[in-house]
Amino acid sequence: MKKKILATLLALLPMLAWAYDGSHMLDPQPVEMDGYDPDFYIFLCLGQSNFEGANKPETCDYYDLDRFYMYAAVDNDYDGRKRGNWYPAVPPLCVKTGGLSPADYFGRTLARALPDKKIGVINVAVGGCKIQLFDPVDNSAGLDGQEDWLKNAAARYDDSKPYQHLVACARDAQRHGAIKGILLQQGESNVGDPAWPECVTEIYDSLCSQLGLDPAQTPLLLGETLHKDQNGSCWAHNEAVARTAASIPNAWVASSEGCPGSPYDHVHYFPDGYRKLGYRYACAYLINCLGMDEADLPAEYIAWPRPEGHIWDGKYYSDYYPPLRIPGERFADLQSGQTLEITYVIPERQLHPQPTFVFKTTGRPAELADAPAATLETAPGTYAHELAVTPAMLEQLQQTGLEINMPGENGTSIDIRK
Repeated sequence: MKKKILATLLALLPMLAWAYDGSHMLDPQPVEMDGYDPDFYIFLCLGQSNFEGANKPETCDYYDLDRFYMYAAVDNDYDGRKRGNWYPAVPPLCVKTGGLSPADYFGRTLARALPDKKIGVINVAVGGCKIQLFDPVDNSAGLDGQEDWLKNAAARYDDSKPYQHLVACARDAQRHGAIKGILLQQGESNVGDPAWPECVTEIYDSLCSQLGLDPAQTPLLLGETLHKDQNGSCWAHNEAVARTAASIPNAWVASSEGCPGSPYDHVHYFPDGYRKLGYRYACAYLINCLGMDEADLPAEYIAWPRPEGHIWDGKYYSDYYPPLRIPGERFADLQSGQTLEITYVIPERQLHPQPTFVFKTTGRPAELADAPAATLETAPGTYAHELAVTPAMLEQLQQTGLEINMPGENGTSIDIRK
């Protein structure tokens, strides 16, 4: 028995090294798809910031990608991904300023559940947008009067028309596989809008029509907004989600109940929340569309064990947005009097004169408000920060977690340990 355990551990060592090295994600190479493969299941993802991804991935989010791919809907000058190519589904799956999203663990779960299939996602999302931005005919109601930042985000897609952009990408992807479903994670900008159900139905019907999809074989998976049990500010929209799903014969709901959400904005999720919600999307598809028994579902993803003392570690190529948000559960074993050691490394080729850090929790205890002044450059591009944990700070960290706003360039890494 001991020999078997040892053999298993030795077999896992390469994966451990690969996962914690992170170098595989800095230069993702396109994957050649040879012709049409009916066992390549492709899913269209559209929505707003929760599908862009509004939290930074951890190191564990860069492995377990076997048979899971993303179609680059736009160019990404951080990692070299080019529109029109398939790549391993390394986050972010949408745009370069995104992060972890439900699409990540939707795809991973399906790949584990369907070992004879390849899974692909095409993700087109615009943070803060109304559903009207995806109108198949005239999306002016989703652009008129909006802030410049939203218009700029929409402009990443052809003629600021994300629906038409998604259709063009999907048609190209149909050369390689079969579109098996549509995922929508949207609604925070349409709470109380009586037109939302009709808009969603129109988008779904139009996608099926223009892409030659049979609605009876093409489910619409609707994700809930951050749940009431997580103090979500838009939870009332979930009634419209349920009503819309009930009105479309092949529509199903991915529940957000119990998915850990951020107390900073009451709209987005912690990484564990994105993982759980992605798993719920996958279960909705497997049970309702493929008839899989609940007993046969793959186990919900459990994060890779972190080294002793580690609270967070990751390497990524996202820009300033989204901020790094760490849930309070990660600080459960922290004690007053201990020190949080935060190390931040920027690749030499992209050194900043001096990065600006903003550490905060809900309530902004003084220890965190004054934190940026204590940041020290210990080597070129390497910044160390120590936070002495006081009783007041400990209470805040365990209740609401930690948010860090900081520069994030291609290959930047952060490590937080006690």
